[in-house]
Amino acid sequence: MNEEIIRFGVSMPKSLLERFDEAIKRRGFAKRSEAIRYLIMKFIYEEEHIKEDEEGIGILIVVYDHKEKNIEDRIVDLQHEYLNEIRANLHIHINKRKCSEIIILRGKVSDIKYFAKKLTSIKGILYDNLIILH
Repeated sequence: MNEEIIRFGVSMPKSLLERFDEAIKRRGFAKRSEAIRYLIMKFIYEEEHIKEDEEGIGILIVVYDHKEKNIEDRIVDLQHEYLNEIRANLHIHINKRKCSEIIILRGKVSDIKYFAKKLTSIKGILYDNLIILH
C-alpha cells in the first residue's frame, strides 16, 4: 500500500541548513527528505517504545575539556552516586585537551535520563549523546 506523501516547510537559519546539508552528504543520504524522514522515525521510535518507568540500558557518551577545573572529580563523584545503575565506564583520551567517557547504565529509564541530565550539565562538557535501549 502506497501512503500519501505530504510536503511541508521548515524554517531555520541559513547556516544551520548549510551544516545540515553537509552532514547529510557525509552520512550518504541522497536528499534532505531522506535524512529528515530518518530523524523523524528515530524520534518517534524513541517516544513510542522507550517508557520512563521501565527498565532499560543507557549508553552515555560525553566529550569534555579535561583542562576545565575539577571536571574529572565532578564526573567521578556523580558516578559514585549511581553505583547501582552504572555497569561499565570507558575513558578515552581524544587529544591533549579533550577526553571522552562512555558510560553504560542499566536501570529505570527515568533514572538513566536524570543521571545523563546531571552529568551533561557539568561545566566543561562539550558534547553528549544518550542512547536508550529497551
